[in-house]
Amino acid sequence: MLTIEQRKQFNEIFEELGRNLDISETEHNNAIKSYQAVGGWLSQEDSILAIYDPEIIPQGSFLLGTIIKPINHHK
Repeated sequence: MLTIEQRKQFNEIFEELGRNLDISETEHNNAIKSYQAVGGWLSQEDSILAIYDPEIIPQGSFLLGTIIKPINHHK
């Protein structure tokens, strides 16, 4: 059984890991802009897909908020 102090230390470690693994707010916003731009492009009047009114929405880890920063992260 863990002591209160050990639990506190583990909690701090996990919080720090979470902060380091997550993408930045800028990266998050850039991803949103990118998939919205693709959706906009696909639904333009001259697009053969426009009749379907395509919309790009987040999926997977992005939708769940569990995105992990890529290992070869480029800034």
